Amino acid sequence: MQQLPVDRVVSIASIYFNDLKVGDTLASDDLEITVEEIVRFGRRYDPRPYHVDADAAAASIFGGLVASGAQTLAFWNYLRFKAEEGLAQLATLSLDNVHFMSPVRPGDHLRLEAQLTTARRSLRKPDRGIMTFEHHLYNQDDAVVIEVNACLLVARRPLD
Repeated sequence: MQQLPVDRVVSIASIYFNDLKVGDTLASDDLEITVEEIVRFGRRYDPRPYHVDADAAAASIFGGLVASGAQTLAFWNYLRFKAEEGLAQLATLSLDNVHFMSPVRPGDHLRLEAQLTTARRSLRKPDRGIMTFEHHLYNQDDAVVIEVNACLLVARRPLD
């Protein structure tokens, strides 16, 4: 597999490893969730009744339509990208401690906060570092929908 040079991968980056410190928080704008996108995703990828059928969902433990866990992760990933836009991320190394706390429902407005919890320079590659962010995805009531820790490989600011 061909490896791209770091400078080519991060040519549009504005936030580098050396620009953030442990405790810094990044945040997204909100995203409104619709019935149509829950049902469309459910039909294609997770056709359980509480993802695709309003009547069946009303009789379920959820009391109505809810997004699947996979779709909730997709919402999280999109909002993570928006919160971390400009970050010189080279790769996601791992996702850990994924916890689904509350269901996502049609009409929910989701937003993400990502707090940097650890950061260390790469021992083998001085042009990059490893950062762990603790992510919380919230709905409009400030209820946590999902918690995820993401370990990222991030480029260090190039030397002038």
